[in-house]
Amino acid sequence: MTIKTAVLVNPHAGNGRAGQSLDDIRQHSSTHFPGSEVIVTQQVEDIAPAITTALENGTRRFLAVGGDGTNNTFINTLVPHLATHPDIEYGNVPMGSGRDFARMLGTPFEMEACFRWLAQRQAQPIDMGVLRYDDTEHYFVNTSSIGLSYGVNENVKQANGYYPWTFAVATLKAAFEMDEPDVTLKVNGETKYSGKVFLAVMSNGSTFGGGMKIAPHADLNDELLEVVIVEYAPVVQVLSALAAVYRGNHLNHPKLRYFQAQQVDLTANKPLGCETDGESWMAGQSVQVSIAPHKIRYIM
Repeated sequence: MTIKTAVLVNPHAGNGRAGQSLDDIRQHSSTHFPGSEVIVTQQVEDIAPAITTALENGTRRFLAVGGDGTNNTFINTLVPHLATHPDIEYGNVPMGSGRDFARMLGTPFEMEACFRWLAQRQAQPIDMGVLRYDDTEHYFVNTSSIGLSYGVNENVKQANGYYPWTFAVATLKAAFEMDEPDVTLKVNGETKYSGKVFLAVMSNGSTFGGGMKIAPHADLNDELLEVVIVEYAPVVQVLSALAAVYRGNHLNHPKLRYFQAQQVDLTANKPLGCETDGESWMAGQSVQVSIAPHKIRYIM
């Protein structure tokens, strides 16, 4: 049976490359997903009504063209519909700065190859993480973190274009400017750390920050979060730990702590700068991150 497909395009993704590639997107989607509809969402407010209308018209497969942030926005818009439409399938055509979840899945970055790759694969149920603070609930497929990553994200947003060194420069700048929060961290209800934190990552996927293999043991179906804590230390020691993260051999570093968890609770002495799948904002002083098992059918 043919599944009706909608290709959702954030034209601003990849510094506008997605919008400049609309003709190619239409061609490749038509070739590999015959009868598919290409929908351009100029702003975030366009996404929810576009998805609702597509579902009413029988669409059950959604492909989003954009980076990790675009991926996150579309997924959070789809989540409320999963209870009534559990057969929804979702996939991503990566076109952004980090593209970290695509790296984990082995998704081709070249557009035509990506559409062909997606057409040849099946949707599988995967776990998702969920971040809660105040009255806010936010889902993610890859990572949620507090601390350094918030500053890195803000610096990347302000960068003039994206280059291979953009994340490295943004990380260095954030590391030297950061005011580390005092955090009490509980894993499955048990206090595991209390003190200053440079970075705390609760990860469903393996890679973030433009290629950092933060959670090398990540499994999208094990119903667990990978938790990596970078303790407060002089910046030189922290940078050595981050260099180890790029190689994926950091879990034994003396300034890092590693756990697996179904739920993580963080309480800090000040509002926490948070990141989920490349999107950042200021949260409250109390944040909870947990796993939502087999939440969405992801093409991979």
